[in-house]
Amino acid sequence: MEQAQATKRANTLPPWREVTPNEFLRATYKETLTAAKRLIQARRDGECRLRLILREAKNLKHGSQRDPLWPYDYKFGTHHMLRDVDGW
Repeated sequence: MEQAQATKRANTLPPWREVTPNEFLRATYKETLTAAKRLIQARRDGECRLRLILREAKNLKHGSQRDPLWPYDYKFGTHHMLRDVDGW
């Protein structure tokens, strides 16, 4: 019975949407913030669940102190994207 209810809940969840930083990073901070907030609003409206995809070869910042396991060492735009996504 519990498994059937869990399956029903899982089927009612919105689909995943995998986003990469190139989908919302723009030339200016204001444009980046607007694009990121548009994605986050779609998540809040229940249209999708967001999964942020950070690629080491493309999004990792340059420098000797970078750590691929630390999310803030990646270029991802505003802090909203790390705070408001469902998974990364």
